[in-house]
Amino acid sequence: MRGMKNTMLARIATAAALAAALGGCGGSDETPEKRAAATPAPTVTPDPAAGSFPARPQVLDKFDDVGSGWPRDGYRDGAYVLPARGSAAVLSPKRIVPPTRGTLSEVIAEPARGGAAGLLCRASADGGTGYALLLDSKSMVRLLRLEDGKVKVLKQHRLTPNERSDPGKPSLLRLGCGTGKPGQPVTLIYALNATPFGYVTDQVSIDPGAQARVGLLARDGAARFDDFALYLAG
Repeated sequence: MRGMKNTMLARIATAAALAAALGGCGGSDETPEKRAAATPAPTVTPDPAAGSFPARPQVLDKFDDVGSGWPRDGYRDGAYVLPARGSAAVLSPKRIVPPTRGTLSEVIAEPARGGAAGLLCRASADGGTGYALLLDSKSMVRLLRLEDGKVKVLKQHRLTPNERSDPGKPSLLRLGCGTGKPGQPVTLIYALNATPFGYVTDQVSIDPGAQARVGLLARDGAARFDDFALYLAG
């Protein structure tokens, strides 16, 4: 039982590495045409097509059943809570096979004041490798690449006032990982609340191992999650 809990409840890199990552470009005489020609085109597209979350995901969990497969100590009155213990993640019981299969997941998340909360996709079994979408309590959005304890910010921006949820209210997060073999380009899509999907391509995708996972993560404080859904494609 303890071994199963330790496998499912994974630390994301270390608190120090994640906090450091969440804390200019030079000029060029190249023409736009030359730059476009020198940039390799992604070999994958988002799976499924961006626009709206599927009406009938294969996995839907409202966290009202402590036997639904997540670590039992996180269930709280119809929600799931990651306690304030640095930077931590919890992995869904759903394993993605093959690991390069496309996923699109959504969750209602509420980070603690000063903290951040979000989704994880294409994650390794120990949670140390994957892609993460984090929203902090100050409406800053970060899309992260996690690999062997190293954290890279792929994109970050702050939500505009009309994109934010009302004060004291949770937000709807959506994160998708496209198909693609490790080392090849993979397209990530994401959305917050009612905003359209944004796109980011990682030209050298991470390797989650023999299986991939999706999950929830929190940084610098407790986070509350509700109504997790997962769609599988590819």
